[in-house]
Amino acid sequence: SDLEVQRKGCGALWNLAVNDENRIKIATLGGIEDVLKALRTHPSDLEVQRKGCGALWNLAVNDENRIKIATLGGIEDVLK
Repeated sequence: SDLEVQRKGCGALWNLAVNDENRIKIATLGGIEDVLKALRTHPSDLEVQRKGCGALWNLAVNDENRIKIATLGGIEDVLK
């Protein structure tokens, strides 16, 4: 299902975003937007929220990603 794909996708990005090279590549390929879309699309699914926040946590280690997450409304999405 779409929900299961979002769960797995956010989990994969969370795991992949543990190193600098992957953080940059994920952001360049639209991964931040994809994680935020999953959080917005499935606000009541705890697994999507947990894995999506984990992915954003790892991605935000990079300064440029941190700015991009904030600019795209990620802070508000996490606080909802």
